[in-house]
Amino acid sequence: MLIFKPTFAILTVAAIAVGLGFASKSAPAKASLEGSYILEYRLLPDGKRLESSEVIGMMTYTKDRRNMNVYWSEGGKATSISVIASYSLSETEYTEKDIYFAKNDAGSGIVYDLSGKSGKSPVVAKDGKLSMLLPLHGEPTLSIEPNGDLVAAQAGVFSDHWKKMR
Repeated sequence: MLIFKPTFAILTVAAIAVGLGFASKSAPAKASLEGSYILEYRLLPDGKRLESSEVIGMMTYTKDRRNMNVYWSEGGKATSISVIASYSLSETEYTEKDIYFAKNDAGSGIVYDLSGKSGKSPVVAKDGKLSMLLPLHGEPTLSIEPNGDLVAAQAGVFSDHWKKMR
């Protein structure tokens, strides 16, 4: 009977370890946005690919801040967006609070927003990546790719491909 107890204990520990292994594979990994990103290219719905000098951008995420600057031309008129915001990212939710927002919309003039508005959106894990809607100013859905790069997409409008600086 004493032989049974150690065997039972070993089998129990093994079963728990295997169970934990399966559980960790099905749960999404904690993602991090920290780093600096360069806008590599913008893909338009018609398949046209815009690259640097047609579209220029840099984005940096620290532990709790986002800073983004993007410039492009629409019909020969300059358009740019600048964002400084605080944010948090969990496995289930992305939250953001404006510190500074400015948009120069194709010659319509610059609009500033210093209101400090905030928003949140759910984080969705699918096909090895995490996605969330950037919840302020009609911004796109942001996906963290498995390699750490980002894709910001507005359906039917564009997808911006951001390369993480290594």
